[in-house]
Amino acid sequence: MMAVRVSGGQYKGRTLRVASGTATRPSTQTVRSALFSIISNYIENASVLDLFAGTGALGIEALSRGALRAHFVENNHKQCIALGKNLDGFSFTNETKVFQLSVEKALETLTGPYDLVFLDPPYNYPNLDNLIAKLLKSDILVKTGIMVLEHSRRTGGPENLPDIRLVKEKTYGDTQISIYEKVGSNC
Repeated sequence: MMAVRVSGGQYKGRTLRVASGTATRPSTQTVRSALFSIISNYIENASVLDLFAGTGALGIEALSRGALRAHFVENNHKQCIALGKNLDGFSFTNETKVFQLSVEKALETLTGPYDLVFLDPPYNYPNLDNLIAKLLKSDILVKTGIMVLEHSRRTGGPENLPDIRLVKEKTYGDTQISIYEKVGSNC
């Protein structure tokens, strides 16, 4: 079993559960540490949505570093149970909710608003551009919001999306993080 640990904040070093028999690919501690260093100014009191949540590492990391609330969307039943246990293992006074839904369904039903949205889909996820366009058409991300996409460096992130612009990309092995901001915000 792979060890996934919180990389910073109040709960630094705490271990998160990964459901056995799932294809979950948690963000590595190196990637999370680097990512949260880049977006540190956007965490305090943020409302966070963790899509394709898996272990919940990204949302939990945000809570550990001062986010106000985090909602998690994960479609896999086993991983939702592990995610719930991960959240139960912390003494968060922040609001947390787990939604066992497909991300597509979540974008149709959740209303937000969220300051920060994490997207960590499987590297071979089909129609990612369409999914992001759907996210941007919704009221889920506030007009000054940040969207973080973790993807394979071989596929690259979406380009030329309306109302959002790429502000930073970093590559760590096969993993690339792309950070976007809604047009009008100042990252």
